[in-house]
Amino acid sequence: MIVILFKKFSSIVLIGFLALTLLVGSSVSAQEMGDETAAIINGEEVSVLEIDEVIGTEQVVMQVFQTNQEFGQLLLQTEAGRDLMNEYRKSKFDEFLTYYLLNREVEEKGIEMTAEDKDEFFEDHLETVMTQNNLNEQQLLQALQQQNIQSLDEYKEMFLERNEQDMLIFALQEETVGPIEITEEDMQEFYDNNQSRFEVEAGSEVRHIILDNEESAEDALARLNDGENFADLAREVSTGPSAETGGRLGVVNESTQFDATFKEAALALEAGEVSEVVQTDFGYHIIKVDEKVEAGVREFSEVKDEIEATLLERERQDIWQDYVEELKNNAEVENKL
Repeated sequence: MIVILFKKFSSIVLIGFLALTLLVGSSVSAQEMGDETAAIINGEEVSVLEIDEVIGTEQVVMQVFQTNQEFGQLLLQTEAGRDLMNEYRKSKFDEFLTYYLLNREVEEKGIEMTAEDKDEFFEDHLETVMTQNNLNEQQLLQALQQQNIQSLDEYKEMFLERNEQDMLIFALQEETVGPIEITEEDMQEFYDNNQSRFEVEAGSEVRHIILDNEESAEDALARLNDGENFADLAREVSTGPSAETGGRLGVVNESTQFDATFKEAALALEAGEVSEVVQTDFGYHIIKVDEKVEAGVREFSEVKDEIEATLLERERQDIWQDYVEELKNNAEVENKL
């Protein structure tokens, strides 16, 4: 299943939602509780409803109601049920507090995002979704249409609207963390102290061309047999995200989490050899092995960029976590839940 941002309500979810709305609407206690003061943060009163909106209490109750309507009714209409819901709020209060304080920081610092910033944020999101799900743009659009989203422009509008506050917090993080420098010495030390992370099994350096139907794959194979360059043809005709890198997938070995049929075909090839058309659940593949890889430890030069990215992210998270903890330590918080 392709995980994207929005899901179309199924009829059963809609029925459950309507029933839940009627139940909540009929409960004076639930309405009154929503207006109750749940906390006072830096002198500002925060209602139960405000906390529920952030931690998704209603969504949790909906899920319970869809699974077991009788228990859902007890949850909403009995004192014990409301106490249980309040325990959920208590367990999520620290998460709410962090979100609340960061949003106040965004307001106080006047953090804004330009149209260009938003475009870049959305493009990064699209790239992540396509890479994680092994999709090209056309396949992503088809997945969106199955969820009743007709175009990437429509998806972008919905995405930016739903994630507006998260984008502003991200901008605050960028401003707070600032530039970070990772030295050559830092990277070398990490490499020397973490050799096991860079051990590799024997395997094959693999490229592939993936197409949606067998006829197109056979045509591509014929072109390869006529002498066309594999990487160039992958860039031209392959439908997967690896097309941009000439079909390069990296090292495939017995531990690689790939389709079993694909992996078996790839590991059977010798260096420089090209497979016949291989069918998997993802499409029709033509596989090439660039070289065989022996077991051992990857060279520092080969993993240097990977190490730098790891150390940058670690440093970013440390700086950001310290910033968030300072905000929380300095906040005056009276939790009334």
